[in-house]
Amino acid sequence: MTFKQKESKEKQGTVSRLKKEIGELTRKIKSKKELGEHIAGQTVIFSDLIDLYEKLAQNVDNISEEKQQEIYDDFISPIEADMSKAEILPICNTLNNLLISLNCRKEELAIAEADLQIFQLKVSSEGDD
Repeated sequence: MTFKQKESKEKQGTVSRLKKEIGELTRKIKSKKELGEHIAGQTVIFSDLIDLYEKLAQNVDNISEEKQQEIYDDFISPIEADMSKAEILPICNTLNNLLISLNCRKEELAIAEADLQIFQLKVSSEGDD
């Protein structure tokens, strides 16, 4: 196996690994959402809360601290209003960590795919010479 073939295989392996990790994180997120909805019952609309939480997680770099606090307050106030649902908070924290990990893996995947594409273009153009 040539150096270029080995490098190509490594880059493809990285892309495959990241895609697998994204799939696993997505499944974990879905599972935690289902658990939260089960615990929340009818008193808290958990999916709406998680939508707010995801909005905050996805846009944290593009939102002012005041807006982040407002989104967080919208998220937390229904839970604080019914402290019997306080057990939802650890699920939300876990979801937050999973969402951050998912966003990081998606960024890594985009970089790895671009790197692989550039490498393949470079190799193919060298073959044309």
